[in-house]
Amino acid sequence: MLLFLQAKKASTSLKSIVIFVLCAFVLSTFTVYITRNSNAYASALPYMSAPTKLISTTANFYPLTVKGIKFYPDNPFKFDFVLDQ
Repeated sequence: MLLFLQAKKASTSLKSIVIFVLCAFVLSTFTVYITRNSNAYASALPYMSAPTKLISTTANFYPLTVKGIKFYPDNPFKFDFVLDQ
């Protein structure tokens, strides 16, 4: 990668961004192995349930349905929606 950057004569700021992203990727990849912590994944957030826990379903959701639109010929920017519950 550094050979590619040298061949393209990239600017110093591009090189620093590439090195920063590469270091961030490597550190985030090996965080579990460095800390020896199995809860280091993003799926282990405190507000999420455990992967082995059964999640119940929520109540049914019935959104409003647009049945029609009423236009006013004398005022083109005025219209009404006819909705169904």
